[in-house]
Amino acid sequence: MRRLRQGRRRAFIESYAFPVALKDKVAEELESPSGIALEGLRQWYLACLDAPRDVLGMPSRAVDVAWHEMILMTRTYTSFCERAFGHYLHHSPEAVMDEPMPDSLARTLAVVDARSAAIVGVPLLFAIDNELGIADGHSWAEEDVQHLRDHRYYAGGSSGYGGSGGCATVSSCGGGGCGGGGCGGGG
Repeated sequence: MRRLRQGRRRAFIESYAFPVALKDKVAEELESPSGIALEGLRQWYLACLDAPRDVLGMPSRAVDVAWHEMILMTRTYTSFCERAFGHYLHHSPEAVMDEPMPDSLARTLAVVDARSAAIVGVPLLFAIDNELGIADGHSWAEEDVQHLRDHRYYAGGSSGYGGSGGCATVSSCGGGGCGGGGCGGGG
């Protein structure tokens, strides 16, 4: 029964038609076409579905902008979350996270990689900001991604950090690539 429900939720996310108003607002905010950012948002939602109890980190500023804009469409977002996750997917700033962002970013990468066995290099969710040329975006080189793949939380899955069933957004981080966001810990 659980597997069937998970399959229906995945199919819903994969086939979801983002509202035209969202596409227009994201394009306006990013000053570029919204298609790739919304495809990244779809990838983000799938990652959150695949790791419902883990805190994940958002690796893209463009996807985070798209997520913020969708959240502002409160009825649409609430309805989407109920069908996609069975509950509201919260968004929280990095400041309220109980762990360092690299831990949650490593888990995000592990979830994304697990869905696509043939991923080499930088996955779409991590590459979007570079592809769109987002000035204040998060730049991920292959070496940055490999560093996350070598991280202790990449293979470990659940860290024991819960969270409030929400997702966090990072505003800045040091080192190579940076991320922006996280989800998980909910039910």
